[in-house]
Amino acid sequence: MLSSQTLDTVTAPTIWNLQRVLPNGLDLQDILNIDERELDGLIGKVGFHNRKAGYIKRTAEILQEKYDGDIPDTVEGLCSLPGVGEKMAHLCMGAAWNK
Repeated sequence: MLSSQTLDTVTAPTIWNLQRVLPNGLDLQDILNIDERELDGLIGKVGFHNRKAGYIKRTAEILQEKYDGDIPDTVEGLCSLPGVGEKMAHLCMGAAWNK
């Protein structure tokens, strides 16, 4: 989600910072525990950061409740998550499942 509308040169340091700052190095529980405004501050350099912070928080809740903490393994399931479109879903399918 962070990479959408954001250069890789901005996204990568943002991810590294999240991994450094969050207690468990950026896992689902970290995202569930962090306040949305604090998350927004940590991702503030990426495009549409305030909207993405909300998407990330809502997605984390959905993943915990509906997918037992995992991510959906279909394009349709991925596209059902806030902020995920077809392009991101297909990229995820390729990266996660080689599909």
